[in-house]
Amino acid sequence: MNLVEVWQRIAVWHEDNTPAGLFRLAPGASDAEISEFETAIGNTLPADVRQSFSIHNGGLGHACLLWYEMLPLQSIFKTWQRYLEWQTNNGWGLGDDWRPFDVRGPIKPQWWTARRIPLLDADGDHVMLDLDPPEDGTYGQIIEHSHEIGPKLVLAASWLDWLNRLADGLEAGKYVYVEEEETVAFPGMYD
Repeated sequence: MNLVEVWQRIAVWHEDNTPAGLFRLAPGASDAEISEFETAIGNTLPADVRQSFSIHNGGLGHACLLWYEMLPLQSIFKTWQRYLEWQTNNGWGLGDDWRPFDVRGPIKPQWWTARRIPLLDADGDHVMLDLDPPEDGTYGQIIEHSHEIGPKLVLAASWLDWLNRLADGLEAGKYVYVEEEETVAFPGMYD
């Protein structure tokens, strides 16, 4: 399995199952843009995430992976920077009042840290890249993060693994296009 093939599988499914032009992938970011992003966040991206952004730097228009908007590096940085400012200036996500209470899987019980990078967004809920897992976690694991309860669960051991699982689920009929919401979701999710 490689990223080019996985992205092609996801794109073909959308071409066959969603309105024409709804799912559009942006061209890739340059090596310089990715390096600039890494410098700005003070972390090196795992190879699969780096390669993925070199293939597609987010989506165009209403492009979503499931119900999550695909963010380009610039938008990811703005969200990450906003969270860092909230945390630095106001203590957002710090202290006992912010302790996550429904964490499943190997995730440090912290609301947010600067080593969690929001790759996808759904109205403040994120699919995040975790660059600071506990000992029993995996560097570069993908986690689900709720704006209401913090980190929830590990979705996959890596970005490539998560995208491959998504492609498998799309092809197996685990997800459907929901016209009223203009998104892809579990059958019955919006009923």
